[in-house]
Amino acid sequence: MGFDDHRRFTLRQLAVFVAVAESGSISGASGALGMSETSVSSNLTDLERALGLRLCIRRRARGVELTTHGRDALDRARTLLDAAEDLHGDLAAQHSRLTGVVRVGVMAGLAPSLAPPVVDACRIRHPGVVIDLVLGSQDDLIGRLGTEIDLAVVLGRHLPRSVPRREVFEVTVHAILPADHPLAARSSVALRDLVHEPLLLVDTPASVEHAHAMYESIGATPHVGFRSNSFEVTRSLVGRGLGFSLQVLRPHGDHTYEGLPLAVRPIDDVDLREIVVVAWSAEVQPSSRASALIDLTAEALDTADVRSAWSV
Repeated sequence: MGFDDHRRFTLRQLAVFVAVAESGSISGASGALGMSETSVSSNLTDLERALGLRLCIRRRARGVELTTHGRDALDRARTLLDAAEDLHGDLAAQHSRLTGVVRVGVMAGLAPSLAPPVVDACRIRHPGVVIDLVLGSQDDLIGRLGTEIDLAVVLGRHLPRSVPRREVFEVTVHAILPADHPLAARSSVALRDLVHEPLLLVDTPASVEHAHAMYESIGATPHVGFRSNSFEVTRSLVGRGLGFSLQVLRPHGDHTYEGLPLAVRPIDDVDLREIVVVAWSAEVQPSSRASALIDLTAEALDTADVRSAWSV
C-alpha cells in the first residue's frame, strides 16, 4: 500500500494509536480515552489506511500486538503529539494564559512533602496547566528527562554535571530512632554512636549511596538490618525498635502509620550536604509552560513551611 494523498492522518488518530499501544488493547484505550471501542477501532483503521501500513495485529483473546511498523511509529507519534501540545501551550502563553500538561517527576521519598505545594501553587497561578506527577528513583527520573518527563525534583549531589538545574534549598540528614532509644534525649546525634546498631536502609540508589558515603566519612561500614524501598515501611520498623534509619525527610508529627512514636535527630558528625533541585533536559528546550513550572516549583518549595519538614 502506498500513501494516499487524499487521506491525511489526524492528531486524534495518533492519540488513539498511542493509547492502544500503551494499554495493549482496544478496550483499554477505550477506557483511557473515554471513547467507545468502535470509535477507537475505527480511528486506528483510518490511521493505518492513511499511512498505508499495518501498525498492529488485533487478537480478540490476547489484545493488540504492535507490528515492526507500529513499534517504529510509536515514538514518532508521541513526539508529534507532544509538539502539538507545546504549540498549543506556547500560543496560549502569548495571550497570558498557559495551558497544557507538564510532566513533573519527583523522587518517591521527597514526594509526600514536595509534590503537594507544587501542585497547589500551579492550580492557583496557572489554572490552565495540568501537572502529570511521576514518582520514581533519582536515576529513573533523570533517565526520562526530555522524553517522558519535563522536569524532575531530585537531589543535586547525585546529579550529573551535564544536567541543568535550579537549586531550591538545602536539606539535613536525620537519624530516625525509636522514641525510647538512649540517644533520643539528645538534640542531635553522632553517627559514630550508631554504627554498631542495625541500619534500616531505604533501598533506593540515592539513599544507599548517601548512607555508604556517610559511613565511609567516619571510617565505618554499615550493619544493614533490613532493606525496603518504602520510607514509611522503614520508619514503621524503626518504631518497632528493629534499628535506626537515615533519612532527609522529616514529616510533621514524629509517629509511624501504626502510631508508634519516633525520635528524629540531625546527624552532627558528618557533613555531606544535600540540595533539593529542579532539573530539566540539556537536549530539549523547555516549553513555555515547563519554564513557568521551573520558576513556580522553586518558589513553592523555597518557603518556611516546606523547609521545616527538612531541617530542625
